Amino acid sequence: NSITGAIPTQLGKLTAINNRMSLHTNSITGAIPTQLGKLTAITYGMWLYDNSITGAIPTQLGKLTAITYAMSLRTNLITGAIPTQLGKLTAITDSMSLRANSITGAIPTQLGKLTAITYAMWLYDNLITGAIPTQLGKLTAITYGM
Repeated sequence: NSITGAIPTQLGKLTAINNRMSLHTNSITGAIPTQLGKLTAITYGMWLYDNSITGAIPTQLGKLTAITYAMSLRTNLITGAIPTQLGKLTAITDSMSLRANSITGAIPTQLGKLTAITYAMWLYDNLITGAIPTQLGKLTAITYGM
């Protein structure tokens, strides 16, 4: 696709969406609206990767606890720290990808609660600092990479 512009905040009203939000590989700009945290019926995944999304990851995405497959925000222009609230996405079974952004700060210990992930957790190609939390050692189901 060739979708441009920002993600409208009004998409947060689509609370009946019960499978996925897939807006990847476009030319979307602007920040992720906090209102997307209201899409709590999404059960499969959220894919916003390969865009030009800016700003921080909204803490409200931690409310998407029904997602069972994946969340990918990779290859954007996202800044700021990884919200600790992403550690609440414990139903994700495949992957979480935050790689290739400009994320700063330490890796939250809460990501160690994502023990259902079986494929990968990608955090590389960012500006992350600090020690690797020992809690990530609980992610023993990951088979592909970290």
